[in-house]
Amino acid sequence: MNKVWEWFITKAYAAGETAKDFNAWGNSTNKGPLGSGSFVDTLDSVIVHIAEFAGGLAFLALIVGAWQYLLAGGDETRAEAGKKTITWAIIGIVLVLVFYLIIQAVALGIFQKIPVNS
Repeated sequence: MNKVWEWFITKAYAAGETAKDFNAWGNSTNKGPLGSGSFVDTLDSVIVHIAEFAGGLAFLALIVGAWQYLLAGGDETRAEAGKKTITWAIIGIVLVLVFYLIIQAVALGIFQKIPVNS
């Protein structure tokens, strides 16, 4: 299994590094799971993880709403509850995307002006 993992890592990350230079997350060993160690990289990584989690929850809500709607069986109140869940899930997905893009744009604008490691 270890040989398979090393082969996969070397093929997936063919950037001149060897498989032993990567940890269990697939990141380079000079980085942690939150980025390269600088404040900007860590903050960016945390924001990405939060957006992924929130987007996953919104997608799960979309699946639950679709399930509610499909299993309504002609019951108008259950079908309406499923429709509302689907609507709010789509709104949630859109909000997660919009907030992520706004945060990334603001962070890019702020942190590009600050000299890092100068």
